Amino acid sequence: MIMSDQWVVSRFTVVSWRGRQVEVTSTTSGMSFVADDLELVRLVHAFACPRAIDDVVRELAPQVPKHLANRIEDLIRAGILAPASECEAAAVHHWEASALAYHRRSRQWEGRSIAVQAAAIAPQGSAGWIPLVRGAVDGGRELTSVLEARRSVRAWSTVPIAFETFSRLLWLSARNRDRSDGGGDRAHVSRPYPSGGAAYSLEIYPVIASDAVAALGTGVYRYLPASHGLEIVSERSADVSSFLDAAGRSAGAGTPPIVLLITSRFARQGELYGSLAYSLVLKEVGCLFQTLYLVAEDLGLGACALGGGTPFGRLARLRATSELAEPVVGEFLMGPR
Repeated sequence: MIMSDQWVVSRFTVVSWRGRQVEVTSTTSGMSFVADDLELVRLVHAFACPRAIDDVVRELAPQVPKHLANRIEDLIRAGILAPASECEAAAVHHWEASALAYHRRSRQWEGRSIAVQAAAIAPQGSAGWIPLVRGAVDGGRELTSVLEARRSVRAWSTVPIAFETFSRLLWLSARNRDRSDGGGDRAHVSRPYPSGGAAYSLEIYPVIASDAVAALGTGVYRYLPASHGLEIVSERSADVSSFLDAAGRSAGAGTPPIVLLITSRFARQGELYGSLAYSLVLKEVGCLFQTLYLVAEDLGLGACALGGGTPFGRLARLRATSELAEPVVGEFLMGPR
């Protein structure tokens, strides 16, 4: 055991309740202690401020089981208690407690077999929708040229994007390429980018400013990957400007002509992969980002992926859903060059 005069609860310790038991876990070591009463919590809490072991033993001896000093040493070995005078290794490497807990949790998965209930394809919300142009552009650029030219662009021309160009961006990046019944309610979906377990939980909501796309009015739309069309979510200018302004601030740029809000119908991944699900959703977002980047470059559009920038819960309210059912997991700016 590392010798120290005083010990304190590690900032990378997580306390949770599972059923009738309390679980104290070190996200640095992955070790956990489980108890069915509050004695463990009382012991850990005694080190909420830097304390010497002997002082804690004298204070808690009447309230906790024997071998108290041994239990404290076990907590130290597990990394739940840390030397008060030292900077923890995880902090030296600039980890935040929540990020490290998520990282460790998302790397552990035991395969499971369950009946998937979440629909493979989200239902269309209204009968009316706007069909987009299908098909790719003939004679596109070589892949190596597109890869070399790809850049993030945060300034755009005021000339509208052609309706055909915007249509092809979505066709090449995000349409459902095929759908075949796999038995029961399960369906197979394939899109141009990969997805863990072919779950394809992502949905795209183009937010389009006035005169950003020829023949398309300003509004918040939902892309329909199965029919390759757009469904209107809101035509209110206040809704459109709230998303575009927030995205522009996040990018440190002016208000963009278009932002693609990317959500996840989380149950699609959660049912399949449990603790791995959110990690797989974010990996899928990264795959979609790169696909959008390359297609945008090939079509001569300026694009920029964001790390955030959507007013929390606003899109969910417009869709009459919740951030738990369909959280925003990515934002992507774009416009004409």
